[in-house]
Amino acid sequence: MVYGCLVTILFVFALCLGFTAYPSLAHPQNGSGAIMRISGLFSQFETDLFQREIANALDSDAVDIFVIRATSSRKGTGIDVYFVINNPSKQEISQAVSEITLLPGNEKMLLLYQWWITNNQRIGEVF
Repeated sequence: MVYGCLVTILFVFALCLGFTAYPSLAHPQNGSGAIMRISGLFSQFETDLFQREIANALDSDAVDIFVIRATSSRKGTGIDVYFVINNPSKQEISQAVSEITLLPGNEKMLLLYQWWITNNQRIGEVF
């Protein structure tokens, strides 16, 4: 766990929801979007580190994780990260390191959500 303030995760799943502020989250062209609430101080949040941590968990390239926006949560108790997981590129598919690498963005998002719901060890290693 590199990012110490990523302790508590609350997923607000956005696969089929329409966002007025971020409609691309509901229907991105090459993947799936979600909002993840993580604990910590907004001033300590690093977009690059968040992308790498999610990518590492999903055996993906960090460029496949696109952070649209990160804001301090309404109650100030964490950070809301609006992000998209894009489908792997043809190059990634040809150099796949695992079965997870081959999954499209929407299945990776569902897998990440499943790991969180089931308290999977893999999500604990990342956060």
